[in-house]
Amino acid sequence: MSDSFEAIVTAVPGPRSVELAKRLAAVEAPGITYLADDFPVFWERASGALVTDVDGNRYLDLTSAFGVAASGHTNPSVAAAIADQAQRLIHGMGDVHPTEVRTKLLEALAALAPGRLCKTYLTTAGSEAIEFAPAVRKVLEKHRDVVIGVVRGVASSLRPEQHDALNATAVHGVQREAKAL
Repeated sequence: MSDSFEAIVTAVPGPRSVELAKRLAAVEAPGITYLADDFPVFWERASGALVTDVDGNRYLDLTSAFGVAASGHTNPSVAAAIADQAQRLIHGMGDVHPTEVRTKLLEALAALAPGRLCKTYLTTAGSEAIEFAPAVRKVLEKHRDVVIGVVRGVASSLRPEQHDALNATAVHGVQREAKAL
């Protein structure tokens, strides 16, 4: 099989994906992974824009794994940077014991940002940004347009299981604005 493009070698989903879906359904809380007779395929490996499932079928990944792999799956430069960092420090508790690399990243983002948008809050999910935005809004009430702009952008990117972050906040104006998107 050529590594140049897509190749389907079994039914989709293949027998291993069907077996794994049954196993997953038995141990994962309901509502997390969408499971049906014809979905999902279980990914095994990827390179660049090509993903191979557990049955050997190869697909062109047009999602970039929800953007996480925007530079390509198993990009050698990204993998080398991760390996290098892992050899030095896995986790520095950034808000307690920040690192130089964190500072350099924030400086680079500030240099790219327009106008006075020179401060960044790093998160791992849209729900964290939603939870943070009301606190910022209270502090920066006179800059409400900037903060609400951030809330609008993040709320529209929330995955369904993260919408509870909106329900947990006591700032009802933010809830209304974000839910209206």
